Amino acid sequence: MGPVTPFAQIPATPEPVIAQVRRQLADDPVLDMPLEPSLLDHVAERAVRELWESRVKTFVPVLALRQARALLHDQGI
Repeated sequence: MGPVTPFAQIPATPEPVIAQVRRQLADDPVLDMPLEPSLLDHVAERAVRELWESRVKTFVPVLALRQARALLHDQGI
């Protein structure tokens, strides 16, 4: 784990956040059909890695999930 804030513990690497976003996408009731695991992996990883370089990492899981949903929506899924 990385630095501790009053809000949450921040992982030192993006992998735990990618896994969290992937799990949330897989369980998302908004998505009408189950998606291929490789697609979920790709979308979650892309969203998290795009946000990971920001200075504030506390909200990366929430923002990445929102971004991943938008990516899937843009692809018509």
